Amino acid sequence: MNLFKESRTSVTLFIAIGLVAVSHFPPLQKKQHLPERKLFWIEKRYGKPRYDILLMGDSRTYKGVSPEILQKYIPNMSFYNFGFSSGRINRQLLREAKKRLKRNGKRILVFGCTYLDLVNMKNEHFFYIKELNPVLFALRSILSQKTNLFVDQSIIPHTPFGYMEEKRSKDENAILNTLKSYRSNLQKAPFRTSDFQHFVQNLKWCKKNNIKVVAYRMVSYREMDELEDELSGVDWNKIKQAVLDEGFVWIERPPSPLLEQIEEHCWDASHLNAEGAELFSNWLGQELAKLDWFKEDQQTSETKK
Repeated sequence: MNLFKESRTSVTLFIAIGLVAVSHFPPLQKKQHLPERKLFWIEKRYGKPRYDILLMGDSRTYKGVSPEILQKYIPNMSFYNFGFSSGRINRQLLREAKKRLKRNGKRILVFGCTYLDLVNMKNEHFFYIKELNPVLFALRSILSQKTNLFVDQSIIPHTPFGYMEEKRSKDENAILNTLKSYRSNLQKAPFRTSDFQHFVQNLKWCKKNNIKVVAYRMVSYREMDELEDELSGVDWNKIKQAVLDEGFVWIERPPSPLLEQIEEHCWDASHLNAEGAELFSNWLGQELAKLDWFKEDQQTSETKK
């Protein structure tokens, strides 16, 4: 009997402590309580809004393509940057992307392809984000305010729509370190025939699910391009043809001298800074606006004016 009472008392105490703890969590809608970088990833992973067009790719995409700028060229369409670190355009991410496309919208995925996007490997960054609970972020935020623990010293300002600005200037040391790191990664896991087959199957999956695809090779620093061409094993002509074979669209890279101008804004040999992202996004917006998929919408927009 005493054992029963003690057990019941312990359970009651545990519940009470839990209720007190939860009562101190700031409501998730009060975004000022969350560190900006954490909020950025929570919105990207747990967001509910649906869009006409999603941008997919790795960190070169989520730091290098501004949906806000693209929308200026196709104003009737809604855009969101669904890029994640390390990319991996795999079936898991495609299923997540499908949930974020409007059911009766244009349903277009824009792939900013890189070597990392095409290698058939699990995206550890995405799965890490998936497993995090927003309430945990709130708790960490409280502890940060009270104890300076978990303070994120590298918060980068971001704009809406899943795009993150890089307010950094070109850094020669960062360029050298990035090239060294990529050389090692490329040698360990080159692009294989099975990776290509996986990419083709993903294109077919998109087609089966009534999703259109626009693809291009994402820009980076010219020495990074040369390194990837040398060691990655990716045949970009085959990637292009696979996209075209499914009735989708491939966009060639910007012409010279615009390409060289954009590449000069890669601050670390891989990622564009804000100025480079603006240049690239304006170019991409113009290219997307030329597609037949959007001409009817542009005519409707012009008529309304």
